Amino acid sequence: MYQDLMQIPRDISIVDLKDYKNKFNNLDNYFTPYADNPYFIINENGNKWNEDRVIPSINLDYQFTDWLSISYRVGADIANAQLQDWGAIAKTTPGSINNLRGRNDVVGRVNERTTLDYQINHDVLLNADFNIGNFKLISLVGYNVNEQFYRELYSYVSNLNVVGFYNLSNSSENPHSSTYERKKRLYGLYLQEELSYKEWIFLTLSARNDWSSTLPKNNNSFFYPGASLSLLFSELIPSIKNVVPYAKLRLSHTLTGNDPSPYRVSSVYTPASIYAYFGTINFPIAGVNAFEIGNTIGNSKLQPEISTEDEAGIELKLLNNRVGIDFAVYNRKTTDQIMTVPLAPSSGYTFQVMNIGSIQNRGTELLLTLVPLKTDNFSWTIGLNHSINRSKVLELSEQLEEGGVLLNNAYDIDFVAKVGRPLGIIEGPDYKRDPQGRIIVNDQGIPVAATNKTEYGTTEAKYRMGIKNEISYKGLTVGGNVEIRQGGVMYTYTADINYFVGNATQTTFNDRQPFLVPNSVKEIVDAEGKVVGYEENTTPIDMEHICDYYNNNTNRPMSRGTVVDRSYIKLRDLYISYELPKKWTSKLSLSRVNIGIIGHNLLLWTPKENNFVDPESSTWQGDLESEFGEFAVGPSIRSVSLSLKITY
Repeated sequence: MYQDLMQIPRDISIVDLKDYKNKFNNLDNYFTPYADNPYFIINENGNKWNEDRVIPSINLDYQFTDWLSISYRVGADIANAQLQDWGAIAKTTPGSINNLRGRNDVVGRVNERTTLDYQINHDVLLNADFNIGNFKLISLVGYNVNEQFYRELYSYVSNLNVVGFYNLSNSSENPHSSTYERKKRLYGLYLQEELSYKEWIFLTLSARNDWSSTLPKNNNSFFYPGASLSLLFSELIPSIKNVVPYAKLRLSHTLTGNDPSPYRVSSVYTPASIYAYFGTINFPIAGVNAFEIGNTIGNSKLQPEISTEDEAGIELKLLNNRVGIDFAVYNRKTTDQIMTVPLAPSSGYTFQVMNIGSIQNRGTELLLTLVPLKTDNFSWTIGLNHSINRSKVLELSEQLEEGGVLLNNAYDIDFVAKVGRPLGIIEGPDYKRDPQGRIIVNDQGIPVAATNKTEYGTTEAKYRMGIKNEISYKGLTVGGNVEIRQGGVMYTYTADINYFVGNATQTTFNDRQPFLVPNSVKEIVDAEGKVVGYEENTTPIDMEHICDYYNNNTNRPMSRGTVVDRSYIKLRDLYISYELPKKWTSKLSLSRVNIGIIGHNLLLWTPKENNFVDPESSTWQGDLESEFGEFAVGPSIRSVSLSLKITY
């Protein structure tokens, strides 16, 4: 429905469309054949969703001696859900204006989906705690079993017979049904040893080995150790506590492992279907069923993804704990990064999950805490966090093309990884230019696209920052958090569709009167079709072709307008709470009562070029995929909530 809303011109009041059965607002005469009246969607389409969820856990402990114990922990997250959604029959009357303009009839559809989703985790822990003189040793040996399972039963039927009756039986066609199931199991054996001396030096050694069901059977084991060292100088040199109450230096070298999603090692069979221009033909056909190998080819050589990180940090508290500083630098290298990459369709497949190469991330993190004022009844606390991350693609698999790997794309916009560049580059069409850099246009005055795409920018932020302010007086607390992101770009289909329908403010350039593309020329072509020179462009974008100018199908370089600056300043939350005095709560046999109100996502500032979408929005899942941007995602949610916390 959001796309339908975006296509409503600014001079049409949305609320005036509420009577969607009115002859001016109905299917026959709605102002465009390419969208539906949003009130028709609200009232005629719908869904019902129900989920039963339980999160049980059991902890068992046994103490052998005062220094040796064993624990068993098991927990689960189990969800069973049912979803039914439907789309109404929406047909125009033969001979009506929208029927003549080619509006496609909607024959109606009902979908039903039942899912079972659970995760069960087991841990057996053997704990030992020794004190030998000034040394203390805490030892832990553990065994872990984690199982994840998902099952989905999906059925749908289309071409409904009875209007308003949404049941799988309401069609002369047979329902199409499918079952999807995935299961993953991970076994892990781990060890952690923490040795300390006089509470000022701490050495921690860890190691873990996992066996994953999602890796090849003959190579499903991966090992990742780690080590960290902490020096508490404020305990080593007690005399500095008058100036520096707390001072800690930490160093670490750790490895972490990651396995792929299920069913990436071997190719799998899927129910057969044939894509046609008018839709998709699904088997069975005439009583004959069929299966085909899926579009994603299996990879029997898939390796686990291993990340190696070195980190150094320092924590300081100064001026009687009024100033706190926590600063860290890190260098993380990920080898054999697992990713789904596209393949040439001529191979018979379109995707493969593979180890694409090595990625490096380096950066800094700073947390600064200030307490400018503090008395028995009053305190003012300021918190500041600042982070910088710089990524770099160190190498890519030999199986990939030299130009890099396509991570994602939408229309003419590509999201790619290239060796030597930050991870996540957005590319798109550029203007074709003459040797002097002037834009070349066609006979209608519309720019011509260059043969090769150009880089629009990287999705990587220059920095991220957060600011927290909190003031407390007796039991009353008022505070808020502001988040800042500077730099990076994102793709937004919301901008694309607003350009297409003329709702983007950028389309009001020159009051939508004819204009010449600045600094533009036309090619001079000889009888053989060869370019022999250039002449100044005198053909304006007229009223007939202004829609073509803002449409990236006819003006491909206009795709640049769909990639925007991802910077923002956001008032993340604002809150006020009051804790009742002890003398009141004690009369109620309560230890604590706190009443509060909090608002989330209250204000948002973005650069001028992005008046389309919340920069945090994303349609795609996954840490890297989500960086690409959004595809007609709905607006972010602003909320206000009340809280009541009671402690007995």
